[in-house]
Amino acid sequence: MNQSLVSIIVPVKNRSELFVKAYSSLIAQTHRPVEIIVVDDGSSKEEFLKINNAVKHSEKEPEVFTQIIRNTSKGAASARNLGFKNSNGVFIQFFDSDDILLPQKLENEINILKKDSTLDFVYSRAQYIDENDALLNEFWGTELTGTSTDYFNLSYQTMCPLYRRSAIEKYGLWDEDLLINQDWEFNIRYLLRGAKCQSLDKVHSYFRVHKAGNIGKTDRKPDIIYSKFLGHKRIYTEIIEKKKDDSIINKLYLKRFIYIFLVTATVGTPQQIKEQEHFIASNFDGKISFFLSLFRNKGIADMVLRLYKLSGRSQVPK
Repeated sequence: MNQSLVSIIVPVKNRSELFVKAYSSLIAQTHRPVEIIVVDDGSSKEEFLKINNAVKHSEKEPEVFTQIIRNTSKGAASARNLGFKNSNGVFIQFFDSDDILLPQKLENEINILKKDSTLDFVYSRAQYIDENDALLNEFWGTELTGTSTDYFNLSYQTMCPLYRRSAIEKYGLWDEDLLINQDWEFNIRYLLRGAKCQSLDKVHSYFRVHKAGNIGKTDRKPDIIYSKFLGHKRIYTEIIEKKKDDSIINKLYLKRFIYIFLVTATVGTPQQIKEQEHFIASNFDGKISFFLSLFRNKGIADMVLRLYKLSGRSQVPK
């Protein structure tokens, strides 16, 4: 195995125009060799043809090896896992098909990993861009605090870290059960399990935001809000098991679980409502069960939810 080979794993479904821009940024990397694994997750025939043509045009790029794998609309987590299982790189770069890597991203981060063999991954900053590629004054890639809040706040996005392959093998693949907050669960889980990382205070990628995105509306879908509960339940349970909790992290998670419960009370099933009420009462102050019982009524829950959002307490992870 080439000790400098980077595998870049790119899930894609349609959006060929954005994929072409994203893919161009990968073959423009100053580091070589790179292996690009494009996992098509159910694109239309027309869109897949455009994606395939973009890949074909790069066949003469020196030390750039690209393969396309077909998946069957199983979601980004499944696509990333499939890409990893078909990869050969010593280093792993996960990457979304609408984002951009700046040319020296891989080179600079590999240099850091090679200098310190104890690091599991290194991450740099990402600047937001809009649908027209205009730079926005928002960033991912804040430095970790070294406190319990690192097990709650998402500090970096998918493309920010570069991992050692051994880290993925040690700390686990993406959770395919989750429909939302996959990045949040993946990154928090790694920190919880002891992954050692270093931050690089330099913008090395662009994170694209879309006008169509609306977290509030997405949350109102029953399967989405239950998935949000499931992801938070798994992480918080691991926090407790590893004795990483304190008053600060407990308060943050309690607020989050109450928000999820309120949404579930308006769109979820009685079984989901009961499950969440039991989990919250079992892991936090049992007295809260009385107040939660008042919110089972859809109308009351909806009213409280509006007040809750106005207070800024929901703070759903991106």
